[in-house]
Amino acid sequence: MSCKKESEMYSFFRPTNEQNLKTLADGEFYSWAAIDSSILRADYFLNVGGAITSYGDTVIAYGHCWSKDNASPSIGHDFDTIYSQFILPYASSSFVSYLSNLLPNTEYNIRSFAIFGDAQGNPIDTGYNPTVTKIFTLPAIDEWFVQEGDLRPSGARFDAVAFNLGDTIFFGTGDQGQNNPTKDIWMYNPTTHKWEFLTELINIRLPVSLQYRSELTNGTGFALSFFEPSSQKVIRCIYIGLGDFEGTDLRDNKSNTMLEYNLDDGSWRETSIYSGGIKSGTVSFSIGSKAYVGTGSSSVSTSDWHVFDPVADRDGIDLTAGWGQLMTKPSDIARTGAIAFAIDGKGYFGLGMDSEGNFLKDFYEFRPDDDGDDGTWTRKADFPGEARRNASAFAVGSQGYVGTGDNLPKDYDMQSGDPFPAGTGTFSDVYRYDPFNNVWLQIRDYTLDKTINTDNPKKVTRATGFSHLTYSVGYIGFGIMPEETLQRAQEDFWKYQPWE
Repeated sequence: MSCKKESEMYSFFRPTNEQNLKTLADGEFYSWAAIDSSILRADYFLNVGGAITSYGDTVIAYGHCWSKDNASPSIGHDFDTIYSQFILPYASSSFVSYLSNLLPNTEYNIRSFAIFGDAQGNPIDTGYNPTVTKIFTLPAIDEWFVQEGDLRPSGARFDAVAFNLGDTIFFGTGDQGQNNPTKDIWMYNPTTHKWEFLTELINIRLPVSLQYRSELTNGTGFALSFFEPSSQKVIRCIYIGLGDFEGTDLRDNKSNTMLEYNLDDGSWRETSIYSGGIKSGTVSFSIGSKAYVGTGSSSVSTSDWHVFDPVADRDGIDLTAGWGQLMTKPSDIARTGAIAFAIDGKGYFGLGMDSEGNFLKDFYEFRPDDDGDDGTWTRKADFPGEARRNASAFAVGSQGYVGTGDNLPKDYDMQSGDPFPAGTGTFSDVYRYDPFNNVWLQIRDYTLDKTINTDNPKKVTRATGFSHLTYSVGYIGFGIMPEETLQRAQEDFWKYQPWE
């Protein structure tokens, strides 16, 4: 591309072939969306890359602008600017622009720009790429579809765990009602819509009661793939634990450890002791080869966060070798019933109920340090729905989804069948979070599908959220509907598909 400033022409960006990403003979721009091709990312945003190899003046800002209505978009329309003052002439630089809030099933025009300035960084002129790239976003669906699934996990349940390892979804444990915890673990294949029984939790000795138990509810789970130096192998494991092993929220029934299941040889082992002590109702997410677990309740609510290193855990140096408490935490507010998920190497956490019974809607982002042993928490835009606990959450692509849950009083028995106190209840609303723009958008209510049950959204709490990476779909399922009189624990689960 040439960006024009006054009477001169500056070689700045030029489009290239998407397949090989090689620059043209005098080109300096590459795009991740080829000219006249379909958009690569369907969730209404697009990353566009660029590289600068030469220019003859000071460039104080550069980026991309886009428009669906104007054939020659400018920074008067939508644009993303990368500011870089006092770039030396002929230096080399690369960048990525982020095109956000794109409408579905829409054609957009995109081109790059550069803002030139004086030695003090004051803008003088703006040059635009004469070549415009066209992209087309995919049609939106924004619907919930019920998933029948052959050989579904036996029994309705709530407070279960679910998580991914690559494209494999794992689900299990939970309460089937009336303090009846379970120990079964299942795998789900979204391609065939089939569930496959995997294994059962083994007995674990509870640190207070000293009883051996294997049935778990209100626990936490995650999966990790990591290289083990001692064996020189990549190990794939799932981890399930903490929580209540008798189905009742008593300290005597809580655990302070996780169980590790090796997916390659089918063996169980008990991990080192959780550095947060005896807990249930914690939340977790994994980033890289480490997992992060926080908040929850022992006899009181807590606000601490901890990191799990599977390699250190397997070294067996001492009883707590695998766990370490983070020096940082998102908030001093102790809470239970929160949500957490991970997107693009960052963790997200929020909502819940504090120790006084107040409901929360604050929301935070966690960026791990280089070694992953600690990190930085940043407060983000609050959840826009009503404050709540026991919501469901999952991530699809680079977007997070949070919804359902309840704002029932702290001492309300969800299995009693009693009427809800005035001003409280369960929720069906769901919201999408865009981390780049730090904005929330309400989507279709849970199970409010226009082809199935248009007028009957499902108000559920303590349900389980999970997602599938390749198919870019999310799921919410199981849970409890306290107002139902016949069967309060639920056994259905629904797929959310944002786009085609």
